[in-house]
Formats: sequence, structure tokens, C-alpha cells
Amino acid sequence: MSDHFFGGGWTRTKLDLLQAYIQCYTTAMKNQRLTLHYIDSFAGTGNQSFKKEADLFTEDEEVVQMEGSVKIALKERFHHYHFIELKKSHFQALESIRDNNPEKKIDLYLGDANEEVRKLCNSIDWRYNRAVLFLDPYGMELEWSTLEAIRNTRAIDVWFLFPLSGLFRNAATKKSKLDDGKIQAVSRILGNDQWLDVFYSSPEPMALDLFDEHQEDETRELDVNGLESYVTNRLREMFPYVEAPIRLNNNRGVPHFSLYFAISNDQPKAFGLAKRLYTGVRKALLT
Repeated sequence: MSDHFFGGGWTRTKLDLLQAYIQCYTTAMKNQRLTLHYIDSFAGTGNQSFKKEADLFTEDEEVVQMEGSVKIALKERFHHYHFIELKKSHFQALESIRDNNPEKKIDLYLGDANEEVRKLCNSIDWRYNRAVLFLDPYGMELEWSTLEAIRNTRAIDVWFLFPLSGLFRNAATKKSKLDDGKIQAVSRILGNDQWLDVFYSSPEPMALDLFDEHQEDETRELDVNGLESYVTNRLREMFPYVEAPIRLNNNRGVPHFSLYFAISNDQPKAFGLAKRLYTGVRKALLT
């Protein structure tokens, strides 16, 4: 299907939720005098492949192939599609999809997702337009300023796959293990460096060593649940509404991503609709 080999068992969960939401969204909005946009910020190729964990009775790992978010979205009744991709080979696959769907209004953007999303947010007149945006980074690529631009539209519903395992790795257990790259990566995705004061605490003074110096190292107090709670609170400081995240584990059961749904439109009618749609989708698929 494609060479876009990425993901795991969690991939189907996130795509099922996205598909159910945009089906409900486009149905609910079909009689509104608004232009409906779908924006995919890390679009890939339109297809997705990943290895399914081998069972106890075979050494072979099954390769799962499925349609990605781009092809899922094209089945719905959006008026305008925006697919952003940085990798040239993936972008070429998107060009083929566009060419094979001439009845759809599809714009492609070859470049950094942060820059392109911000440009879109600033170029569309949101008085007459609404959008669903899928933020599905591979790792720690997303910048907080991109989320701010989305929030400022007051017109976009956001599905955001936050790299929880990436945050856990970069926010080292010991503060002394942080380097400039890790600090910059976490600060970029969380919006500032205040997390350093929140995540780490000074230990009790230790006895003097042979050189009469204290050997102290600040330790990260927050476990994976605490880190996720911090991210949730940061998002809720900006967006009018952020649902409790859906935890997605990897094939070994280790926390990998946190899937968030955020509403940027604070108008009661729009806000209420988005919340009802999300609640219905989550209840139908996860209970």
C-alpha cells in the first residue's frame, strides 16, 4: 500500500475515533452556511503500515496495513482539504491521491507542519469557515505557538496526539541528565521552561564528599501520570475546553501517547455541539 511504516495497536484506536468524529461533525454541520475544512498536519501517504505484536505460537510478526487519516477524511463531506507533509516521498503519494480525487478541493503543502498550520490559521477568515484539525506528530515536533494559533481562530476542533513517551524520555529522571537539546524539545512543546521548576525538586542535603562539596541532584517528582496531568492543565489554560486524554499504550503496554480533544470555539452553540459529538463518539467506541 505504501512505505509509510509507522504505528502500532494504538493506530487503529486513534483513527477510529477520528473517523467517527468527522462523520458526526460533517453530518451535524451540513446545513450550516459555513465552509468546512479538514486539516491534516502530519499527513503521511494516505496509508499506514505497522507490525502487530507476535503471539506465543509464532515467531512471525503480522504486518497490518490500513488507510490513514487522509483517505479516511476524504470519505466525508468537507468542502476543503489541507494536507501537510514534510517528507518528499510522502508528499508525492499525496499528489497521487489529489490527482485521483479531482472532485475534491485538496491543497497540499510541502513543509514544516508548524509553519503551515500557523499560515492556514492566519489566512482563513474564520467568520465563515470551520475546521477539524488532526495533529499527529511522530514525536516532539509540535510547537506551542502552533497550538496558540489554533486557539486564536476560535473555529477549530482539534484532535492532538501528544507524545507522552517522548516527554518522559526527554524530561530525564535526574536534572543533571538534561542537555540543551532535551530542554529545548520539552520547552518547545510545552510553551516555556517553567516545567523545570515543576518537574524537579531539590533533594535533602547530603553529607560532604571527599572534596567537601555537596553531591546533590534534583530529581523529577512526576511519574507518567503526573506528566500527563501537567500537559492537560497546560492545554486547559489555553483552550476553552479540553477533554481528559485517552491513553494509548504501545504493544508492550507501555504508555506511548495521550490523545486529546480540544475545542477552540467558545461560543455556546458551537462549544456545546463539539462536546456532544465527542462524548457520543467516545462512549460508542470506548465503552
